[in-house]
Amino acid sequence: MSYEELCRLFFKSHEPSLGATKRQYMSAIFAHTDEQFETAQNILLTVKQSKPHASTKVEMATDFYEGEIYHQKWLLQGKSDWFQRLGVCDARELIEGQPASRLNAYVAGYVTNDEMRAYVNGWSKAGLVSDEALERLSFDLN
Repeated sequence: MSYEELCRLFFKSHEPSLGATKRQYMSAIFAHTDEQFETAQNILLTVKQSKPHASTKVEMATDFYEGEIYHQKWLLQGKSDWFQRLGVCDARELIEGQPASRLNAYVAGYVTNDEMRAYVNGWSKAGLVSDEALERLSFDLN
């Protein structure tokens, strides 16, 4: 996926006019190069034509600090029953690895049941999830 596609996807899945009261919750796109900065700025200008109150900012990326665990994969955290069935006890398991990211995307509605079943079956074959965990989770994917 190109940086431009990523920026466009950001605006499809995000409401840019919700102003944050604190910097840590602000709507922002971070660029690593001047070209990325210009691309993001141009997309933001297009968005502002239809949403003039968009508060999203474009900034150059600086130091990155990982957010607290309770901020990570928050849609997925609402599925605590899944984690009980999977035997997940450590909150770090919510944010690390492809399975958590794919499950979060599924919960958010960006992955279909069929796509999720294919991912989970692949994880099982690769040994990333146990057959028992797969069986405990699979009924949610039917």
